[in-house]
Amino acid sequence: MTLYEMELYIRDSIKKLIHNFVGQRKMQDKNDAKDDPKKQGGNVTNDSDQPESNWEEFKGQENSQDILEGKARILGKMVTQFAYNDTMGLVEKLDEKKSSFNLTMIDLTVIIPVYLEFIFLYMHVIDRSAFQLLKPTERNLFMNSLGLEIYLISSKVPKSLNQQHFVKDHFFNMSNITQNEYQAYELTPPDTGGLSGVLFWEFGKKISKIICGSDDHLRLTMEIQPYIISSVKAFQLEDLFLGT
Repeated sequence: MTLYEMELYIRDSIKKLIHNFVGQRKMQDKNDAKDDPKKQGGNVTNDSDQPESNWEEFKGQENSQDILEGKARILGKMVTQFAYNDTMGLVEKLDEKKSSFNLTMIDLTVIIPVYLEFIFLYMHVIDRSAFQLLKPTERNLFMNSLGLEIYLISSKVPKSLNQQHFVKDHFFNMSNITQNEYQAYELTPPDTGGLSGVLFWEFGKKISKIICGSDDHLRLTMEIQPYIISSVKAFQLEDLFLGT
């Protein structure tokens, strides 16, 4: 696959994800689905492609404080696990195919910085969805609970004491800086032109810079996109927030 073909593939994949993304759908879709089976599942038409919901235990329950905190605890574990899996999967793939990415070696000290960047990206995507689908008080409660859960887990991920202290000391400050940065980016790629200013693409450039020292490594930036898309889909955020 050429770089041009890869860019088209990534553009199309991001668009498909955002098309079905919870923050881009009107609440009316949910109401219509109650009366029209053809509309159940929103914009997704192939039900066989959709995984079973991770949120069955919360189905039909109102977003009380206890429920939101319970959802945050479970999602926090998912986010940290997915971020770790995505980090290790990417690093292992790059290490196996170093020559394809013009890399001589993979510095394993990048694992924790890359892991944290995946964490902050997923927190931002979740917050965008919460903003669309929850009341302001619900969103604040949920995101605060989620942030604390992720912090508690992430501070134990590094094996070295120095890295543990780094995460504990800088987690929330780094998270706030990243969230402010990502607010300026668009979720949906344009129909034509480059992918500059698109959230997932800018994230890929950031990871490229951490690993390669440069944010213009096009192939590596593209390689990161499937990891993001797969994880965001797996969160099933509409089921989470709306209890569908």
